[in-house]
Parts: sequence; C-alpha cells; structure tokens
Amino acid sequence: MSRRALLIGGALAVAWVIGAPKLLRMYQPEFAFEDMPSLPGFRSLGFGRGSGASAALIGIGDAETPEEARLRATLAERPCSAIFGPAGGNDRLPVAVFTDYYCPYCPEVSDLVRRLDQAGEVRAVWREWPVLGPRSEAAARAALAAARQGAHDAVHAHLMRAPLRPGPAALRALATDFGLDPERLVQDAASEEVRTQVDTTRALAGVLGLPGTPGLAIGRTLTAGRIPEDRLRRLIALEREGPACID
Repeated sequence: MSRRALLIGGALAVAWVIGAPKLLRMYQPEFAFEDMPSLPGFRSLGFGRGSGASAALIGIGDAETPEEARLRATLAERPCSAIFGPAGGNDRLPVAVFTDYYCPYCPEVSDLVRRLDQAGEVRAVWREWPVLGPRSEAAARAALAAARQGAHDAVHAHLMRAPLRPGPAALRALATDFGLDPERLVQDAASEEVRTQVDTTRALAGVLGLPGTPGLAIGRTLTAGRIPEDRLRRLIALEREGPACID
C-alpha cells in the first residue's frame, strides 16, 4: 500500500472517530421515553417501571400501609385530576412540581417553572412532597398553611432559599413577615387537613413512580432531578403537540 493511501486511510479514520458520535446523535431520539404500564398515556424519562411488571401492582402494591394503597388506587383512577387539579379555565400546559425545601436542586427547578408560569407559558402546580425528614415536613406544612391565606407562592419562594427554624415561634415570625395571621398559620400547619394534603401528595408520587425530588409532571411526561431550561422547553413543546391531560 502506498504512503498516500495510508495517509488517506488514516485521515478517514480520524474523521470517523471525530464525526461518528455527532452522526449517531443525529439519528438517535432526543428523549428515551418509557411507557408507564399502570398509567396509560403517560411516559417517563428513565425511571419508569419495567413493562414486564404487573400493572395492578405498580405504584399501589408497594404502598407502606393499606390506607396508602387505597389512596393510591383512588388517585390512579383519575391521574390527571389528581396531579393538576381543576384547570379553572386556564388552557396553558400544566406542569406539576414535586418539591422538598431541603433538596439541592429544588430551588433551581422551582425558579425555572415559576418563571415560565409568570411568562404565561405553562400553568405551574406545586406539590409539597417532604422526603428528607421532619424539617422538610414542617416546611411543607408551613407552605400549605400559608396557601390557606392566599400566600403559598410567596412563602414557597421564600422557604426555597431560607430554612425554616423549628417551632411555633418561627411560624409566627414567618406569618408576620408575609402579613398573615400568625395564630391561624400555626393552627393550620398542625391541622388534619394539611396533614392529609401531604399524605395525598406522597401517595400521588408513589402512583407516578417518582424516585425523588424535584419531580416534574409535564402534561403526561414524568421526569425527575435537575433539568436545564432548554431541555424543559423541548419537553413542553412535545407535550403541546399531543392530547391534553384529561381524565
């Protein structure tokens, strides 16, 4: 083989090594969706249960108590309503965010979705899901109690950046900072109604198979963890092309 042929062959090999990954990416799907066997029409990005599992058990059979299993079964009957609640005439694509105030990526994801909501691009739905212990539970209850006085968004944004000290005194101080009724905030945070809201979100996360926070339900697409803005926008665009999430 001539020197020239060797040089040409070597150059082609180098070009293939450099260009092959880019070429392969061009023909590979951008998102590796997995169907959710227990939730027809829903799909996940990488954490969905395998299609070989029993659909009757997914999201229900691994509940910790019979009460939670019953709650999961009820939520699974109408998953869109359970995740997003009533649209109230808002036809924007709903994006539900499952957050814990002490998870490292929740503030970033929360800020991103809030920005898109304020710009009118999506309808943000906040799901308080305390998975990191008692402090997370207390913060979630505080945010849900603030919602009863119409201040969830402001308190949510605050708690994402400022840890809540334990005890009623901290709740009263929080209420004062946001112009809320301190005693009502303390009572609501300890109420059975707020506890039920937390338990319902926990059960809903189980139905969806979310592995942890932050979790996102973008229409019928489920994902979890940190997500760059451009990737989230592409998922939003894809969801808008499909049918709305209606039970």
